[in-house]
Formats: sequence, C-alpha cells, structure tokens
Amino acid sequence: MNVARSYLRKLDTDNQEQDFKQAFDEKFKHLDKQASDLFEHYKKHNEQARKETNEYKKTITDRLDKNDTIVENLNKSLDVMTKGVVSLFFVVAIIALVSLVTGPISNFFGISQGYDFINHEIATKESTWRYLWGVLYVLPYVFFGFLIHGVLKAFNAIRWK
Repeated sequence: MNVARSYLRKLDTDNQEQDFKQAFDEKFKHLDKQASDLFEHYKKHNEQARKETNEYKKTITDRLDKNDTIVENLNKSLDVMTKGVVSLFFVVAIIALVSLVTGPISNFFGISQGYDFINHEIATKESTWRYLWGVLYVLPYVFFGFLIHGVLKAFNAIRWK
C-alpha cells in the first residue's frame, strides 16, 4: 500500500508537472508569437525609416553640392566685378594724372610757368649750367612716367592677387 500511494503521488506529481508545463507553453506560445510579430513590425518600420533617412541624406547632399556650385560662381563673379572696379579706379587715376600735366589744371599748379622759366634759362644762358636746366625740363615727364608706372604696378599687384 505504501508503494501504491507513493506511485500515485508520483503520477499526480508527474501529471501536475506535465499539465503545468502544457498550460505554461500554451500561454507563452501566444505571447511569444505576439513578441515575434511585434519584433517583425518594428524591424520592418526600422528598415523603412533607414531607407527614408538615406534618401533624405542624399537629397541634402545634392542640395549642398548645388549650393556649393552657386556660391563658387558668385565668388567668381564678385572677383571679376572687384577687379573691374579697381581697374576703373586706376584708369580714372591715369586720366587725372595726364590731365594734370597736359591740361588746364597744369596752369593752376604752375607747371606751364615752370616750363617757360626753364626755356628762358636755356635760351639766355651761355654756360654749361643750361644743360642742367634741360635735365630739369625732362624731370616732370620722368616723374610723371614713374607715377604712371607705380599706378600700373599697383594695378597688376591687385589684379593677380
């Protein structure tokens, strides 16, 4: 009898374990399926989000490349316009210098009277000093030439910068 009770207890315990295991498996099989479905759902949406992010990144990269091209073209245009304005300034400066020496402004600064004085000294003097007066006659033109040369050098230095 003792053996029979022990055997019945063992059967009851085995049946209870088996029933518990079966109930546990049924309950968690449903949860496992839901978790698997949820994981697949998030995996699918994660791939879709990654794809959209890559497309957006490509679009932004293309736009940045276009913007870089536009900025480069604007910088070239600005450089050309700056050189044009500087060139115009130097043209005006050279015209002003030419009009200073040859025009009516030279009378205001006394350049014509200086030439008349040098001509008078060369014509009336008999000494060798009159040749030095000839050098003085050429000196304003040399100065004017150096001034124009300096303006052109400054223009080239700015132009090829």
